Formats: sequence, structure tokens, C-alpha cells
Amino acid sequence: MVKIRALGFCSMLLMSSLALGQGALENPAPSSTESGIGVISGWHCSASKVEAVIDGRSVGSGFVGSPRGDTAGVCGKTATGFAILFNYNLLSRGAHTITLLADGTEFASTTFNSVQSGGAEFLSGVNRQATVNDFPSAGATATLTWNQAKQGFVITNIQGGAASGNRVGLEKLYGDVTLNYKFNTSTTVYTDHFSFSSSSLNSEGMLISVVRNRSANVACSKVDLDREFVCLIAPTSGGEVDLFYLDVNSTGAISGAYQYCRPINVQYCSALLEVSPSGVVSGIVRGGAAATAAIRSSGDDGRRSIGGLKAIESEIEDAAADEVRNGEGVSAEAGEALIEILRRLNKGGRE
Repeated sequence: MVKIRALGFCSMLLMSSLALGQGALENPAPSSTESGIGVISGWHCSASKVEAVIDGRSVGSGFVGSPRGDTAGVCGKTATGFAILFNYNLLSRGAHTITLLADGTEFASTTFNSVQSGGAEFLSGVNRQATVNDFPSAGATATLTWNQAKQGFVITNIQGGAASGNRVGLEKLYGDVTLNYKFNTSTTVYTDHFSFSSSSLNSEGMLISVVRNRSANVACSKVDLDREFVCLIAPTSGGEVDLFYLDVNSTGAISGAYQYCRPINVQYCSALLEVSPSGVVSGIVRGGAAATAAIRSSGDDGRRSIGGLKAIESEIEDAAADEVRNGEGVSAEAGEALIEILRRLNKGGRE
């Protein structure tokens, strides 16, 4: 029994002595690239002060004691963190070796790379912004802004992407929209670009805008069908209509069906869109688009062209109600309404 207790006591002493000497360097990480003003950080179980040495030269020291709950199991306490502020731009470009001393005794060492973030030790008097697409998730757009105090770019805004999961209804289409579509019988892919924002929403509950890559208008509406939205694009001079029946997921990705519609067959096309579409549509909604103007007919201010749409929509809704009473389906009615509305918009609302 005495031997067992002695062994247990020795084990406790050994574990305690190991903990006293334990610590870790977390930043900079091995083989990482550092720039701007950042930190040298990590944790140590027993030291009161940590010193950082880069390429044989001391670059600063810091006290140990910031909360690190993740070290409780190793150190038996949580006040083990340390951080030393350091301007990595002071280093020449290339590889460097950093060594950490705990109360004068080395406990960690690694190599890392550095680059001057502004091309100088401290860049001042510069204001710049940049955007990064598909970050931090597909469909998102991150805005980066130069921060002089940190000598680096920081994320100042994120729109779209995963954040779109919080949007509802037509808000899912707010942003820069790209539609890629093709016929089932062809490999040729067509692409259209346009933008929607809250200012694109008209009094009839439709998003209306202009297509940027060709002379055409676009209208989208939320519908209670198998898919959530119906969008259509028509040339400003009239003619064929491209009809899209689509969904937008939480990352902004678009999927759905595509129908090519000749003006004489717009109602028939709307029905085919659900039963036997001409092709498929994919694409993306990227957040952060500027507000876009509503469709404008020649000589009109945009709002006047939309003025008579309420009556048009009511006529189509009445026809749909008749079909309901007759026991017929109404799944194509939203598509028909949008096609008719956009056709009349392109003619200045004169019909």
C-alpha cells in the first residue's frame, strides 16, 4: 500500500513538473506568411513573462495571464495566455526564425515568412477598398478596406452568400444576378446580368430592372409553385421572351428551368415551363449591388409605365379564379401574368 501511494505521489509530481514547463507558440504558425501589425501569441503554464526573439534579436516581451479556458486540462488553470504586439513589416521579405523564452528559458521555436503589406515599414495616407467574390461562402461578397493602424486590409462588410439564408421572398434576389441558361438540345450557354435592390420593387410586388449586357428588361415575381420565383426577360424592342422558373438557395446559388417563348405563344410557353421546359437555368446572386432604376419606356419616367399594371394583373387573377371554380389547375397563372405584364411594359403600358 505504501509503495502504491508513493508511486501515485511521484506520478503527481511528474505531471506537475511537466505542466510547469509546458507552453505553445500559436502565432505565427509554422510556415505561415505574416504582414502588417499583428501579434505573437500562445500560452504557457507557469511563466510570468514571455520574450520573443526573431533571427536572434529580441522584438518584445509580454506578461502571461490572459484567460485561456482550453488550457485548464493541461495546466490546471486558465490564466495562461500571452500576446506581444509586433509590426511584421519591420522584417525583410522572406523566411525568419522565431524563438520564445519563458522567464529566460526557451520553450518554443518555429520558422515563418513575412512580406511588407504596404511595401514599406508603415504605409500612411492611403485609402483603398477591394471586393472578394465567393468569400466567406459561395455567392457572398466581402468588402476589404485598408486599415492604417493595422497596416493591412480588414473585412468591413459581407453581403450575400450564407447571409442570404436570412432573407425571405424577393429579398433573396437582391444583389447582382447572373443567369446562365441553355436548351436541353444544345451545349451553348447564354448569360444575362442584372441587379435588384429594394428600389427595384414596384407597387405590384414585382422586381423590375434592366439587363446590363443587352437591350432588354427583366421582371421577377414570387409564386406559389414548385419553385419560388418566375422571372422573364424581353427585348426592349419586343419579340421573343426568355422565361425562368427558379429557386435561390441560402448561398445565393440559382437553379431551375428555362423556356424560350415566342410572343404568339406566351400562355402556352408558361404551361410548358412546368411540364416540359426548353432547358435549364443556373446562376448566382451576389450581394452588395447598388440600387437599379426601374424599367423605363421611351418618353416615360418608369412609374407611369407601371401605372396600369394593377388592372392587368386583376384581369389575369380573375381568369385564374374562374379556372379554380371549374376545377382546373392554376399553376401556370403567375408565369402568364408576368409575361403579359412585361409585354405591355415594353410597349409603354398602352394596351
